[in-house]
Amino acid sequence: MYVNSTTERNGVTREVRARFPPEQWNAHQQTVNDAARTNNYREAWNRRFERLVANGHPSVWTTIDMLHADDAEDSATLLKYAAESLPKKRCRRAVAHTQRRLHQLCMEYAASSRSVDQFLKVVSNNIHKQR
Repeated sequence: MYVNSTTERNGVTREVRARFPPEQWNAHQQTVNDAARTNNYREAWNRRFERLVANGHPSVWTTIDMLHADDAEDSATLLKYAAESLPKKRCRRAVAHTQRRLHQLCMEYAASSRSVDQFLKVVSNNIHKQR
């Protein structure tokens, strides 16, 4: 169950709390902040680390060496970021448009210019068009 609900058993009503509270899975604040709404960056790190290790069962020492190599790569990326010499991250036009539209809708909802029903209907249509 993802949202709180109530159940009735033998005439007794009790509240059932969500297994995962909305604060844990809700992406509204990430959308408002223009932050990542998915965990793709974590998946990318896992793929990159697997390429570094290139072995299904590395030894502890190999793993430590690869963590050092990963740290060095991250340090180099941070230096490039500080020097503003990183290439611009590519993003498909449709994805960027959807992100801007969802951000705009969240801001309209926060400003109370849309009701919850209107907001959910427009977000649903926006996601449906994306497919």
